[in-house]
Amino acid sequence: MGSLPDEYEGLIDEVVQCTNELLLFNQMETAAPGGINTIVREAGGALAHWRREVTELQPNHHHRPREELCNGFRIQRVDVPLGDLLYGFDVRLRGDMVALHCTITPEVVHVAWLSLAIFG
Repeated sequence: MGSLPDEYEGLIDEVVQCTNELLLFNQMETAAPGGINTIVREAGGALAHWRREVTELQPNHHHRPREELCNGFRIQRVDVPLGDLLYGFDVRLRGDMVALHCTITPEVVHVAWLSLAIFG
């Protein structure tokens, strides 16, 4: 595992003790380089390493595979044709989010997506 800042290590320890399934939403491509993407990859990988079921839902802006494993956790990508108009938000994405939430029944849901917080 990569090294996370100390404040993230403490947060992950708390989450790991009380949950088995986590659902993350990210508006960017997690597999791409960059600051927040690195944190999401490393945090998701650390949780998966501790035998937690981690699924991340994100828009498929770059036409990558609809599903793949990254650092031991599952990335699920959905097409959002209107996503470029509203900072990644597409009204059709709501149905995908609800369906995925019902399918995996996570104990923790993390939304790293300002537009979802506003419109969702």
